[in-house]
Amino acid sequence: MKIALTSIPKSGTHLLATVIENIVGDYSVTLRKNLDPQSRYARKAIRRQVVGGHLRISAIMSPNYFPFFQDRKVIALIRDPRDICNSMIHYIEKSHRIEHKMLSMALNGLEYDEKICRIADGINISETNTRIPPIDVSCRGFIEVVDHFTDSIIIRYEDFFEADIITQKISNFLEISPDSAHDAVM
Repeated sequence: MKIALTSIPKSGTHLLATVIENIVGDYSVTLRKNLDPQSRYARKAIRRQVVGGHLRISAIMSPNYFPFFQDRKVIALIRDPRDICNSMIHYIEKSHRIEHKMLSMALNGLEYDEKICRIADGINISETNTRIPPIDVSCRGFIEVVDHFTDSIIIRYEDFFEADIITQKISNFLEISPDSAHDAVM
């Protein structure tokens, strides 16, 4: 079973990848930015059962990424945008990556509600390519994925809090037994 996952950062991508790995018995491969489809890494990733990344439809439809998504079941994971903003704040404040430190500095001195609003509106640090797009643009870019692939589904992060809901969705979409889906979720 070949599966492709995509989601906005801080939406539970690793959680969903773990569930899918429990079903197909294969490790997911995170697609890298600007991946050359002819590279050794890309050829290895294409052979994997599960591939995934934080790719909007504009990137997925590009020649670099489309080979990873064609002929696969595509799952787009979404999350409440408010929770994404909240999680993003905590993530960038604790991250050791240079671009996250710059984003965190752009939020210094703001009250927590202001940080949420700033993340939701998007941040662009002009001297660099470091940015967080507005949350509505980001979310729309991931939801549009299912419009382009007939064998696709949107799963909400919040569904993971209701074992029966997520089990049923995964069971139906991947055409596996509810017991197998339940075991993978649990």
